[in-house]
Amino acid sequence: MTDLEETALHTSSITPLCWFRKVEDTFVILQPDHDPKTILNHLNAQHPRMQFTMEQEADRQLPFLDLQTELNHLRHVFTNFNKYPTSLVEQTINIMLSPRERPPRQQTPPFVISLPYIGTASHQIRRLLKHHANIETVFQRGRTIQNILSANGRPST
Repeated sequence: MTDLEETALHTSSITPLCWFRKVEDTFVILQPDHDPKTILNHLNAQHPRMQFTMEQEADRQLPFLDLQTELNHLRHVFTNFNKYPTSLVEQTINIMLSPRERPPRQQTPPFVISLPYIGTASHQIRRLLKHHANIETVFQRGRTIQNILSANGRPST
């Protein structure tokens, strides 16, 4: 599937702003002036037995609300009906209204590899792979370097 997508995106006349796939669902954002049907037709032309479908987001937004009116309503509901302390409600509103920088969300590494366990060196290798190449490492259960060497007819040291 990845090869098909990469080929299709490389040969497409439209380059998406973002393309994320999880299992069989893909989230795509295009430039506003690009027709999504163009890329859909291009994807469907890649393989005769693979057909993509598309669901566009609905152009529905919340109706305009007067912020102060809405905040006053929330204050009233939380303090009078739900018995929250006024100071907590005010603090929460102030925190939410204050712009602040948030650290970027950690992305899941794109690669996971499985290695035999060779003692403390395994943990050093794991840290190096994670830090320098963003590769997650798991150790194979019951597989050690000694087991691998002896299975290949080599004496272990």
